[in-house]
Amino acid sequence: TAGNVPFEYFERILPYVSEFLYDVKCISENLHISFTGASNKLILENLQKLIARGACVTVRVPLIGGFNDSESERTKIKHHLSQLRLKSVEYLEYHEMAENKYDALGIPFTKFYKSK
Repeated sequence: TAGNVPFEYFERILPYVSEFLYDVKCISENLHISFTGASNKLILENLQKLIARGACVTVRVPLIGGFNDSESERTKIKHHLSQLRLKSVEYLEYHEMAENKYDALGIPFTKFYKSK
């Protein structure tokens, strides 16, 4: 679901995938960098490339309180995604189910506040 990889990875699997579940956390690059430590430029570019290649894509947006749940960011997400030919968009309530996985890998887990 993470699109922050070279597009040639997608090209290799495109013939074998009937639908991509693709995460978009936010549109504002600076916001993405401040919360994830990485730009979202490649993620958004790869999404557009997948669609241009005719891929069936469902975008999933995890709504995270204090991160991307502001009216401004939700409007940017909605506007950006409405310009694309997507199968669907799913807004997901944030959860901390991955915390145990992070613990098992010895990686710190950052907790966010839940959306209202």
